[in-house]
Amino acid sequence: MGDFERWLIDRNGDSWRHGDPRLSRKLGTTLAGKELALFTVANMGYVSLEYSGTRLHVRCRPKRLGALTLASLYYFVVDHSWSPIALSLLLEQWSTRIFPQGCQVIDALARLVPADTCAAPKVLFENILSSPVAPERSPLLQTVRATLPVIEDTADIAAMNRLFRGRWSIGHFDADTHRFVFDHMGSAFTGSNLIETLWDSDYAAWVERSRHAALESNEPVFEAIDAVVTTSMGAERLRYHRVMRTFRGSGRSSIFSASVDDSSINFRKAV
Repeated sequence: MGDFERWLIDRNGDSWRHGDPRLSRKLGTTLAGKELALFTVANMGYVSLEYSGTRLHVRCRPKRLGALTLASLYYFVVDHSWSPIALSLLLEQWSTRIFPQGCQVIDALARLVPADTCAAPKVLFENILSSPVAPERSPLLQTVRATLPVIEDTADIAAMNRLFRGRWSIGHFDADTHRFVFDHMGSAFTGSNLIETLWDSDYAAWVERSRHAALESNEPVFEAIDAVVTTSMGAERLRYHRVMRTFRGSGRSSIFSASVDDSSINFRKAV
């Protein structure tokens, strides 16, 4: 079976090997090893991971978990073929359940983590992680506010290309097929860029689902995305901020979307 690997995921989503003296120094404590692991999990929202082969044991306290910690944990769980997975939770007291699949662990945590941990990424597909962000933290907010009239009548496409650097689109759901149709694309998407990413069927399905969700909510959606997509040239990692906004035009509901790259987005801080 081999030796167990033992790690901690901290509040920033970074990982530490059990017993690493640098963590004790960082926290200013004399606790170390197992005592430090239990303390940080129970009091600081850390996650403990122990694994050997395909067997994984996760320990955490759901109400203390933060968004970045969850992001790293979710990706670590879905990125490996763990089975079985033991999930030990500190609620009123410690309890442990065994799950055969990683998605079941994520579902169990989703029901227990406080709802205001809004930045925890949604795992719709293994390689696509998205997280809502507060509008004021999005680099797209001010541009969207300034261009609402342009967005809604799409009269000045040249201006939209300039303001959003060509990374925008407008589309709608066809009434007969219920599939999403692009009506207008920014200059950065009219070449092979968008077509290459939509060549990945999972990514294309996610694009359609997310726009449908935006249409149903009828509220502006600001989010950060960390996705690995398969193109004809191989795998490519996409990290970007996105905004989606619905509006009425030409007798139907349409969806505007714009994005901007941000290499600092990282939901994959896994061990």
